[in-house]
Amino acid sequence: MSLARSDLFIQGAVLTGWPASLDTWFRTLPGQERGLAPDLSAGEWQTWLEVVEAHGVSPLIYTWLKSRPPEGQPPAPVVDRLRETYLHWAGYATCRWAELQELLAAMAQENIYPLVLKGAAWAELYYPSPALRPSNDIDLLVRRAEYERVKRLLLAKDYTLRKGEMRGPAIWGLEEEFMPAGPQRFGVDLHWSLSPHALVRRKMFVEPLFERAATMPNSAMRFLAPVDALVHAATHLVYAHFSNIRLIWLYDIHLLAQEIERLQAWPAVLARSQEWQARLALLVALELSDEWWGTPSAAEVKDLSHYPPTKEEWRVFEVALYTRSHGRRQTWLRWHLFQLRNLNNRQRLAYLLNKALPNRLEIDRNYPRLLSWPYPLALLGRLFLMFVSKKG
Repeated sequence: MSLARSDLFIQGAVLTGWPASLDTWFRTLPGQERGLAPDLSAGEWQTWLEVVEAHGVSPLIYTWLKSRPPEGQPPAPVVDRLRETYLHWAGYATCRWAELQELLAAMAQENIYPLVLKGAAWAELYYPSPALRPSNDIDLLVRRAEYERVKRLLLAKDYTLRKGEMRGPAIWGLEEEFMPAGPQRFGVDLHWSLSPHALVRRKMFVEPLFERAATMPNSAMRFLAPVDALVHAATHLVYAHFSNIRLIWLYDIHLLAQEIERLQAWPAVLARSQEWQARLALLVALELSDEWWGTPSAAEVKDLSHYPPTKEEWRVFEVALYTRSHGRRQTWLRWHLFQLRNLNNRQRLAYLLNKALPNRLEIDRNYPRLLSWPYPLALLGRLFLMFVSKKG
């Protein structure tokens, strides 16, 4: 059963308009297969460069090309551009590592030991060189009780909150974004749960993630165990980004799956995906990664009779798929019902108030065609609530 339909899932990853010769040649690169480079115009090569850079795979492609004979390589200007991009991200990787170590050391002084998530971790753990995994931010997971202390630490280091000051992390967002003070620094996404999307079940207990976590040799960096990392990568890919998937994210899945294959840990992956309501997300992520990179997976992954998804997961999957691709208005009510379903009563009230009286950022994002006309009403409503709360 294939759920990874390109018309629904991988609008960003399907590289439409590529000549067949270019597509065939591109897919031979990871395996170092022999083949002539396609005969393209300078404009077509330029378009290809822009696409692979947008998908974050230029550094990978450059390393794959270095060992190919001249007849299997693009024109020299194309290779030069790939080399420049590789060197750019090599410099960024060095800066990212230095900043990450500085942050971890500062948190260790507070007896806080976060887990490093996603690109910043995978670049150091699974890629042959950190330069091959571009990223512009650092994702950290902390315990909920540690969140405010880490937040104050980041603010003291001149990071600023991208969405402005709040009393705590967005209770249905489960994370906050901190912007760096200088151009050579990296943003920080601070999480207190793995899932920032209320469509996915929220009971992803954080403490077991820390118990299963490992520490990178010769470093203070702690990271998700491979089983947790693969299931998290799948949920993030499908529930957050399936309409604009990048090939580098699929390559993350590819490398994580190779590690699972090495550990022979597919039964644990399937069990964890069922626990997190990520069985369908795992299937889609592995199908897409296999399509592009030849990703290994166990036969049970493709057979939904093994660890079958629950009816609730099918509903969550359907809503996530449908609302983020077509007809969002038709499923508006179901979307918010799923949001509310995963919150307690106090959080539901805050969620409804935020939807009734949105802040400026949400208005600009959700109502761009209305020229932000609800903002004055929302502002008056928020001022009234503030007045009432102070009077009380």
